Amino acid sequence: MCNISYGIRNDGVEQTTVSLLKNAMNNLHLTLEQALTGLGIPESDYQKYRSLIEG
Repeated sequence: MCNISYGIRNDGVEQTTVSLLKNAMNNLHLTLEQALTGLGIPESDYQKYRSLIEG
């Protein structure tokens, strides 16, 4: 059961991060890379969030 709750929590964190990135890009007129850097996202996660946002 712990693995299931971890997966759900991790998905929630990813969804929240995607929402924050999109808001930063729209409201502050940032590129995706600027938003990733500004939110302190590790460079190792850039591709994951790029895929989630750009589809």
